[in-house]
Amino acid sequence: VLEAQWVGQVCRGGSSDNGFFCDFHLEDRSLLGSDLSSVEQAVAQLVSQKLPFLRLQVSQAELRELFQHNQFKLELIEQEVTGPTTTVYRCGSVVDVSPGPLVSDSGRLKAMRLLQVSAVQWGSTGGRGVQRVLGVAFPDGGRLRDWEREQEEARARDHRRIGKDQELFFFSDVSPGSCFFLPKGAHIYNTLIDYMKSEYRRRGFSEVMTPTMFSSRLWRRSGHWEHYSDDMFSLREGEEAGEGKGEGQ
Repeated sequence: VLEAQWVGQVCRGGSSDNGFFCDFHLEDRSLLGSDLSSVEQAVAQLVSQKLPFLRLQVSQAELRELFQHNQFKLELIEQEVTGPTTTVYRCGSVVDVSPGPLVSDSGRLKAMRLLQVSAVQWGSTGGRGVQRVLGVAFPDGGRLRDWEREQEEARARDHRRIGKDQELFFFSDVSPGSCFFLPKGAHIYNTLIDYMKSEYRRRGFSEVMTPTMFSSRLWRRSGHWEHYSDDMFSLREGEEAGEGKGEGQ
């Protein structure tokens, strides 16, 4: 849909226990949160067509020819495709790299919800804008409704809301991802720290101290980057020195 109707380049896609994501690049605009419903409607049209997913085995040369106009894909091919051949799937006019297996056709996607769109960092493409769409999909509408109900219950228990309501802490854009403790929250925090330290001593443990900033590679490996990168403070290593080769946290 992003390629056919938004004239975008799909960079990478994947799934996890929490849903799926798709990284993409639009040349002349950005996808907005208000656009997600339009994307969902376009996906629903493809679902209704029950387009088959066709599995193909291609050589590296054929793979590079397929994606010769997509620099993002070519970077991934260079980094991740090591064998003489690899598996791609075709659905309608779209071809993408995937180890599979995939469902037999697009009609299997009975219920889907796109959750958010955000900017993400991308390797060595010279700072070209890449966005990520997050979503969930289910084999039937009932499971989607169950998921939405669970999310509503989780929002009611959200510590960020509770902390604000009980005047424990607050968040600010001046330090994304970090909270500012108010007097009540600071008292609880220090009480817990004192208890933990007493338990360390009682059980014969010694303490260590680690850095407060890490390379984004750590957060990508742990899975945090996929879900929380928008709320993490980030900078590029050597940026002031003109290197700009990596991201740090």
